[in-house]
Amino acid sequence: MVTVTGLPIPVSVPPTITAPPVSQRVQQGADATFSVLATGTAPLSYQWRFNATPLSGATASVYTRNHVQPADQGAYSVVVSNSAGTVISPDAQLELVVPAPVLVMRSPQVVAWQGLSNLPYVVQAKTNLAQSNWVMVGTASSPGTDVSFTNSVAAPQMFFRVRYP
Repeated sequence: MVTVTGLPIPVSVPPTITAPPVSQRVQQGADATFSVLATGTAPLSYQWRFNATPLSGATASVYTRNHVQPADQGAYSVVVSNSAGTVISPDAQLELVVPAPVLVMRSPQVVAWQGLSNLPYVVQAKTNLAQSNWVMVGTASSPGTDVSFTNSVAAPQMFFRVRYP
């Protein structure tokens, strides 16, 4: 408060972000929690954003993205406001960590794997590990999908891998 001729005059201090949200890497299905610390004249209001678009109902100093999926990857920021102004935090990136799938040969011509759902997978093969080029033998978007291929009995041994692009 400032006093002018004996009368107090309220002075509002605009918000300042003292601890911005931090980038995170999380496993698919885990939760990601972002937080911000800000100072300024109370009350402070918060609006979290995803890729610069406001998130409905995300109006606290902490925001949790539950059960993270590939579509949740991106930039998270928060707008902090009060009667004296507004400040926007720097972006915090959310990155999904995708564990490597486990390959299983169900038969000589069917490859299956255990992995995560909702992700696009590419199955590749080659006959010599010293080669640099892998040949695509199929794609799938769920670990419950088998990828079949044709390989004659007389063909050389093949090596396989499943990749998440």
